[in-house]
Amino acid sequence: MNLRESVIIGPVNRWLGQLFDGDHRERTIDTLVEAHNADANGGVREALRRRISEAVGTLERHRGAIEAGVDPQILVEPMNSAHAEKAIAQRELDNLPQVVPLNPSKLHDLIDSLGDIASVLDAGSPSDRARIYDALDLQIRYSHTGLAADVAANPRVVSTGVRRGTHPLNTRIDLRK
Repeated sequence: MNLRESVIIGPVNRWLGQLFDGDHRERTIDTLVEAHNADANGGVREALRRRISEAVGTLERHRGAIEAGVDPQILVEPMNSAHAEKAIAQRELDNLPQVVPLNPSKLHDLIDSLGDIASVLDAGSPSDRARIYDALDLQIRYSHTGLAADVAANPRVVSTGVRRGTHPLNTRIDLRK
């Protein structure tokens, strides 16, 4: 079942505005900073480092086998393969974007400069709101039986193509009000 956009925009904007009001601002900023400063590529970086380490281990084992008397010709192809794997993983690791730490005081300044976030969102054009909602990875799940909407935001302050799996900001909006 679909929900008219006009029914949900006001409540969503009020919730987003509430996230930045005096009572909730510090928690929201802490959440944003933590989400941003956690290396979005951490799992990828670790997997690449593991591939490099495994390739180095393979090369060391093959060298040890050669030193122990195994015919080097037999190990040429496996060693070339391990060298190639190491080089590929290293290149991928070197090309991952670095996460620049987010400064909480700059976030405070930005929020202060905007004023009432809900009013700013309400006054914005639909395309501006769509860009903001997209940047927040805003997801709304409407329950027609409960006349409520579960709203979740997972701000993507780092554009690396790697998605986080949890939504640090969420609420349930009662649409009967």
